[in-house]
Amino acid sequence: RKISGPDAATVVITGYSFGTVIAHQMAYQLEQHGMQNVRLILYDMEVKFPPPLNDDRLGGGEWLGGEIEAILLMTRGAGHFDKAREAAARFRSQPKEERDVKTFRKMAEEQVVASGRGMSLELFTHFVDRGGRNMDQLTDISTPWEPQGIFDGETLLVMAPESPEFATCKEVNARS
Repeated sequence: RKISGPDAATVVITGYSFGTVIAHQMAYQLEQHGMQNVRLILYDMEVKFPPPLNDDRLGGGEWLGGEIEAILLMTRGAGHFDKAREAAARFRSQPKEERDVKTFRKMAEEQVVASGRGMSLELFTHFVDRGGRNMDQLTDISTPWEPQGIFDGETLLVMAPESPEFATCKEVNARS
């Protein structure tokens, strides 16, 4: 396969959420190895690394553990943003051993299932259990990692205009 010159194939790499970090790193490494036709599409990503601490956005504070983070994600997904923000702030102010995850989970599962967004108790339980474990594993893998550099190629950012991430993107672009 030809990686440079006019006949080189174009490689498009995409990533969503945490996958944007991986996609960016892949694009950067290909670029560093001389590949000129790399394009990057990032969905729902944070513009800054590491992301700023902010309870208004998913993953916006210190890591609370996979189960709590998965419950917070489901709570936000059901439209209860204020309750998720309040719970995250409360958990961050408590020592780990004093966090009442069981009560929070029960309250959240009732709200999420009752939200009318098609989430059954079985799906909620499956997501929180499996999703929480996966989130813990990704955090364990990525926590000591720092990006090696910045990809200079063409990049498309796709995110909701009302999201805190979009507001941050506008701020970064205004400084450029």
